Amino acid sequence: MEIIKGANIFILTLFVFLFSGLPIFRLFQIKDWLLSRVLADYFHLRGRKYILNKKDLLVILILFVYFIFPKIFFQIFYIFGLVFLGFAEFFSLFELNPFNLFIFLLLFPLIFLRRNILKTIKITPKALILFSIFFFLNFLFIYLAYIFHDFNYFFILYLFLLISYTQIFLFSLALSLFDLMVSPYLFYLRERVKNKLKNLNIKKIVIVGSYGKSTTKEFLNHLLKDKKIFSLPPRINHEYAIFKYLLKNSLQGFEYLILELGSYFLGNVRWVCKGIIPDFVFITGITKQHYFLFGENIKNIIYGEGIEAVLEMKKGKVFVNTSHEYFEILKKEIEKIRKNKEIEIVTYGKQGDYSYEILFSSEEKTIFKLNAKGEEHILETNLIYPPQIENLVGAISFVLEEKILSLEEINEKIKNLKMPKTFLKPIKYKNITIFDDSYNANLKGVLEGIRFLEKADFEKKIVIFNGILELGRETIKIYENLAKEFSKFDFTLFTDKEEYQFFKKILKEKAILIKNQKDLDEFLNNLKERSGIFIFNRFPSHIKLNLENEKNSLH
Repeated sequence: MEIIKGANIFILTLFVFLFSGLPIFRLFQIKDWLLSRVLADYFHLRGRKYILNKKDLLVILILFVYFIFPKIFFQIFYIFGLVFLGFAEFFSLFELNPFNLFIFLLLFPLIFLRRNILKTIKITPKALILFSIFFFLNFLFIYLAYIFHDFNYFFILYLFLLISYTQIFLFSLALSLFDLMVSPYLFYLRERVKNKLKNLNIKKIVIVGSYGKSTTKEFLNHLLKDKKIFSLPPRINHEYAIFKYLLKNSLQGFEYLILELGSYFLGNVRWVCKGIIPDFVFITGITKQHYFLFGENIKNIIYGEGIEAVLEMKKGKVFVNTSHEYFEILKKEIEKIRKNKEIEIVTYGKQGDYSYEILFSSEEKTIFKLNAKGEEHILETNLIYPPQIENLVGAISFVLEEKILSLEEINEKIKNLKMPKTFLKPIKYKNITIFDDSYNANLKGVLEGIRFLEKADFEKKIVIFNGILELGRETIKIYENLAKEFSKFDFTLFTDKEEYQFFKKILKEKAILIKNQKDLDEFLNNLKERSGIFIFNRFPSHIKLNLENEKNSLH
């Protein structure tokens, strides 16, 4: 009988998971298992979909009605039980009361309705462990209510478990338990990496910042390709994945190790760098990226996405981009750190030790003047997007500082840079040129893209805006300023209903909502003029650029 009772509780738990737990599980997975990133969505315009979702409202309404008219529900379950009265003896064998039976019958259509979300879940060891803890916590609460309380208490608790906010709390608890379990192992991995690197003659380059990290890493890889470099693949950026990858692979004989580190909270980068001990640090720039995650405090971002990497340096060079509004604060903080260390600051950007000025730009190439510590040189590259030129100058400053390449060698190497698919490249499609910058999702990147499109020569100029997340209470203010910038163009397309409604108040008929793939395809096909389209941030999963015979101008 205990087995049957356990099976009943399992079915009740499975229903809770599919009804409200699965969407929360998927949301946390999308947000890299970080509660702060999940909460950031609730403070965004899109948060209305979470706060006022119909499913939660329905459960709250049932709870409200139950507290006022409890007898109604007992009558419903009684009537439901009468329908299956002929099978009463059979159901009693499995201890299926009318409520359990009701949930059991609803389980099958619910599985069908959740099939699309189930398909999107990525099965990883971490996901399986977190699912097990999460499911067990729900099972435990249902079990305790089922065994030790009457139906009244059980029914109220069960309804509370069906609310999304309860599931967020339980999953946060599961995350905390998981962190307690794995933190000793992570520390052990970090110490193993530290000892491994200590015994190797390899120079360690760590790239941090709010934006431009991946581009800078790719340019360094390109300029250093004649050297023996070990650079981690793009998706390996979590501390566990980084350490496991470094331990799994032999680093013997490599001259340079290049790491790109993202940060979602204070102490994140510093903890990793304690195991790496960087020789060189790139700070590619600071902006209000992940603003909510850092307590809506720009000084926290400066530390979390910049300074923390420098704190663990013993000696070496820090390459700092000057072309952002927080450079002076950043420089002062680095100056404090380097007082008792052999650390040199090298600056690059619009100003600094290595500065640049764009002289000519077309759809095929850019010619720019590089001022390398007082010496001027003219360089040519197949890159056409100004922020990429800035990151390229950062990479150039490194190879010049370390005397790895001459300017003549650099000029040859940068004439035909190969960029990954995720980086901005012009895509030619019929009469349309599309600048797909969907990989980037930061405020500075959007503003740079606006300036670029504004100067471009097209009959029609269009923006596709998929939103910027994690801006916290700054969202409304930033979006109002962006709306004024978007008003310079012919149309701005939105893929989120809440964002569309917000921007439409300012943009009026220039704002267009793209609800599905058909809407986007029809819009593109109806463009007859020579048009330029700039895409900011990733499309939602049900929409994509569906272009036939498109041609990239960069190969």
